[in-house]
This record gives sequence, structure tokens and C-alpha cells, in this order.
Amino acid sequence: MISFDNGLSQDRKLLESIDDCKSEYYTVKELQSVFRCGRDKAYKIIKIPGFPVMEMFGTYLTHKGELKKWISRNYRTVFE
Repeated sequence: MISFDNGLSQDRKLLESIDDCKSEYYTVKELQSVFRCGRDKAYKIIKIPGFPVMEMFGTYLTHKGELKKWISRNYRTVFE
């Protein structure tokens, strides 16, 4: 189960970690740091319908700004 309702302070930390990224895009490995999860969970997250991800040459990339919007839209949503 994946939940984005971890309390306000953790949500703030998540959004701050997104702002700290130097690139406009995250790889799956970087998403692991953002969501504080392992590789398998990161791949489950990018497979959620509507998650802002694109594949380029076998690498999944997520735009930082689109990720922030997606998190805001899915606040308090529980994904199984």
C-alpha cells in the first residue's frame, strides 16, 4: 500500500526535497530518495495510472514540476 498522507511535516519535507533537485527531471533512483522507498516500490509508483512519467531510451523520467502537481492532486490518496 502506498499512502501520501504521512502528516504535514513529512509532506513539507517531500516538497522541499523536490525543490533541492538540480535537474528538471528525476530518474527512478532519484525518486527512491524523494519517496524514501526502495527500487521495487519506486517502480510501483511510476506505474500508477496518471503518474507523470515518460520513458526515453529505456530510462524513466519524471518532471519535477509535474510531480509536485501530481502529489498535490493525490494528497490523502491511498494506492494499493
